[in-house]
Amino acid sequence: MTDDAGGTDKGSAPVQRAVSFFTTLPGIMTAVAALLTAVVGLLVFLRGNDGDGPPDRFWVEQANRACIRVAEALEAANTTRLQLTPEGLPDWSARNANYSEALDQLVEDFKQLPSPAGQEEKVSDIIELWRQSSDRFLAASFAEGDGRVPHEEAGFRVLLRGGDLAASLGAVACRDVA
Repeated sequence: MTDDAGGTDKGSAPVQRAVSFFTTLPGIMTAVAALLTAVVGLLVFLRGNDGDGPPDRFWVEQANRACIRVAEALEAANTTRLQLTPEGLPDWSARNANYSEALDQLVEDFKQLPSPAGQEEKVSDIIELWRQSSDRFLAASFAEGDGRVPHEEAGFRVLLRGGDLAASLGAVACRDVA
């Protein structure tokens, strides 16, 4: 039997009052942890990807598609039979002009894509590298004789740098453009 103060009569088992879990120290700590988790989760959700997390799937998908289209165009340019110059040498100018045109299209495709959050500068660098590569191949298409070779080599080097940079953002197909 209990008395009015919540105690026990002589000889009875102790009786405890019903105490809410959230009025105890472990309950308060649990409630605070749950509240902090909810607030941080909401902030992360509202803020979005800060560029350090997983890649932006839409950007990766579209970038890969653009790079695959260009890789196919460049492959077609490579497999097209080269015309011969009047001296009987291969005329590389048409192939290099096709490279330049395909890369110009890649630059335009990337300009149309919204950059992943926090990666605008990196995407801008990719576009600039590919623009430079296009310029090198265009210069090679006008160069005579062996004068085309330094332009082509520079064009491929810059093209590969842009592809590696795009791959670092998840667009791995861009690594295979060259």
